[in-house]
Amino acid sequence: MDKNHKTIKISKESYEKIIRHSTNYANSSIPEDQWKMVYGLLSGYSDDQYVYVVNTHRIATGSANEVSLGDQDYIELGEMGYQLDSEGKGHYIVGNYHSKPGFGLYMSYTDLMSLFAFQIQNSDFFTLVFDITLMNKSLPKRNLGMEIYRLSDIEMNPNNNRFANNYENVDFTIEN
Repeated sequence: MDKNHKTIKISKESYEKIIRHSTNYANSSIPEDQWKMVYGLLSGYSDDQYVYVVNTHRIATGSANEVSLGDQDYIELGEMGYQLDSEGKGHYIVGNYHSKPGFGLYMSYTDLMSLFAFQIQNSDFFTLVFDITLMNKSLPKRNLGMEIYRLSDIEMNPNNNRFANNYENVDFTIEN
């Protein structure tokens, strides 16, 4: 199997943590104009066929239309990588997630640049986008309110006018 096409296997507990993190800031009891986006990292491991997500790590809460990382967030990212390594389980940061409540499932240029920074170091890296408003809707493949993406061409220059469409869906499953 091509390394860039590994299926993602997400533990049910990790999926539920993503939902809880996202719905803390966007749900039916909060007025839509007060919803906020969230950002987190996904840790796990991989083999020749799959990337396994075994845990989530909340990083940041943004505004209604963006979430960005501050200096302290980057320090926490480094500490998280060190902690995962020191646990000796072979786990590392395999992907990130962010919510786009009410915006749909897609990758913005900022999302693509973040993915590029990670995926250039690890071709298995991916981004999970979650939109609570799409849960239980009739989506083409699933009704989980999420999609997973990777860059189609990691060597494409981000200044290329085609870079905005330089991503593809990645197959995934939620595991019990």
